[in-house]
Amino acid sequence: MLREKTTEPEELIKQIDTYFVTAKTLNKKMSDLLELKIKLLYNSNNEERLQSMKTFLKYFGSDLRSERYRRIIAESEATK
Repeated sequence: MLREKTTEPEELIKQIDTYFVTAKTLNKKMSDLLELKIKLLYNSNNEERLQSMKTFLKYFGSDLRSERYRRIIAESEATK
């Protein structure tokens, strides 16, 4: 849906953040959008990417994808 309108990762990230802030309830679409944001941040700011993973865990901790993010966060904190 978002990719049909723009191809710039920064613009997609802004749209995802806006949707996340304005949404009234949590839903499956939000977890997918947050995962897309994490993927878009892969080659950019590591701190922002880790913060997005922590946000994913906060709201979607029971999601199967959350274990992967827990592992990445733990590895990142171990190397600090």
